[in-house]
Order: sequence, then structure tokens, then C-alpha cells
Amino acid sequence: MKNVIELSKANYKKYIPIDIAAISLAEPGAMGERGGIIIMSTKNELFHLNYIRDKDINDVLDLICPILFECEILLFAEKTPPGWFSKYLGFGNHLIVREYLQCQFDEKANKLEDGKILYNEWINIISSIIEEKSNANT
Repeated sequence: MKNVIELSKANYKKYIPIDIAAISLAEPGAMGERGGIIIMSTKNELFHLNYIRDKDINDVLDLICPILFECEILLFAEKTPPGWFSKYLGFGNHLIVREYLQCQFDEKANKLEDGKILYNEWINIISSIIEEKSNANT
């Protein structure tokens, strides 16, 4: 597992702006970590916060994850702004990804072995795409 940077109201300024490649969001009633947000940056950095456990983070959430405020996330349906696409991860968990990653993401997601679910694998998929793009640029 990658090192995860825990974001809080006290430290978020050290990390913003985050160039977000993908972001997962768990609704308040979701299975897994309800209220959890995981952010994968285009630099392959992984960030975490929880808007339920850490109420103070809500004051600055729009500065950390502005894309969330441009999306409409409802049970089984996500509406994203241009340049983004969404995947429902099941049980109240949502994933929003940069559109330029969609072809590679869908290709890798469709090749998941039986028993592996996207909810558990999206970080590895996005991370591998970012690494491939980085290696292609060097």
C-alpha cells in the first residue's frame, strides 16, 4: 500500500492545490469507511480525509477537493462536470476520475480477475496508469 497523507484543517495548506487524478467518496451510510475521501494526485500521491469523523475538515473541503462541489452524487448516479467521469463502486461508494484516464482505466478495470472488485482495486489501477504515463514522458 502507498504511503497515505492524512489531511486535516491544521495541515492541508502544505498540500494544496492537489492536482487530482481520481477521488473516491463514501456516503454517510456507505459500507466501508463512511465519510471517507481518498484522493490520488497526478503525482501518484495518496491523500485521505474523513468529513464525518473530522468535522473541522468540512470548513476547507472546497479548497482541498473543489471537484466534489461540481458533482452531483446520488445513490447509484453521479453527474460530473466536463473533463471527469464517474464509476459507482457499490454500497454508497463513488469514484470520480479525470476523463483522460478513462480508456486505460476501463481497460484495466475490465481485466480484473474474478473475485477482485473495483472498490478494492481502483487505487492500484490509477497508480499504475500514472506510472505508465510518467515513464512514457521520461
